Amino acid sequence: MAGKVLIVSPNTESRNLMERWLRRAGFDTECVSTFEAARPRLTATTPDVLVSAVQLGEFNGLHLAIVGRDRRPALVAIVVGPPDAVLAREAAQHGATYLNEPATEEGLLSRLTTLLHEVGRHRRWPRKHVAEQVTAEWGEASARVVDLSYGGLRLEVADAGAKTPTLGSGVRVSLPDYGVSIDAALVWVERAPSGHLHCGAAVDRLSPAVTTAWRQVVDRVGLSVQ
Repeated sequence: MAGKVLIVSPNTESRNLMERWLRRAGFDTECVSTFEAARPRLTATTPDVLVSAVQLGEFNGLHLAIVGRDRRPALVAIVVGPPDAVLAREAAQHGATYLNEPATEEGLLSRLTTLLHEVGRHRRWPRKHVAEQVTAEWGEASARVVDLSYGGLRLEVADAGAKTPTLGSGVRVSLPDYGVSIDAALVWVERAPSGHLHCGAAVDRLSPAVTTAWRQVVDRVGLSVQ
């Protein structure tokens, strides 16, 4: 499951450009041009990320971020506009991020990766460190489980030749020793100087039976709460 991004901008060129960047990074995107069109989508489609221009006619992107985060506190909200220290402070006060124009592909994706990482670190379920060796199959690669929770897990892929996965991409994670396989979505990825990949993934919606099995694994191998 790729992350869902709602892009809001009255500027067609800017809107299309950000959509290309985010799609290239593996996100599902939806684009609208007005506050009025965006507001119902924040409740109907519950996106994971909101990227909005600051100028939206009578309203602005910060108003939209407030609406979205009131509906879903974990929503990552980025407001893009000309440098403005006052708006940047107001955005921070409401849990949003202000990104100065001109936005670049590298700048937007870097900021988004950091924000999604922070959401993962402050997720609902406590993270449990894995003291014993727990191996996983991460797509076609072998990985070591570093820590895990009811809502996700962190993996280390030791193969320096492993391809860096796309942010937001979905992947099947299997723990053969425990007979459990789950669908997960990549929320952050880093490559260490050693070449090892460190990845964080959020658990996708699971059936009740798989949810129970996954939680049993977390309770069994998670020895210390972080």
